Amino acid sequence: MRTEDDGLTEAELATLAAIAPRDAWDLAWDDKAREWVTVVTCPVCAERLQYEVGALAEFYCSACEYDWLDQHAPQLPKPASL
Repeated sequence: MRTEDDGLTEAELATLAAIAPRDAWDLAWDDKAREWVTVVTCPVCAERLQYEVGALAEFYCSACEYDWLDQHAPQLPKPASL
């Protein structure tokens, strides 16, 4: 079972780095989900969304239905403070 002490996986670190420098991210451990979470701002509508770090690679905004996997030149979500 994953714990906070395990830290971020290599895949999670790569996902964060592909979007913004590591120091731009505000991360927290979610005990219930047993995952690292962060908050991002949608690049289209500016909605603030909490995301598990591992799910950022498949970013989807439920407010405006922006799905970066469907875009030819995707706009990246922006890190926001928790």
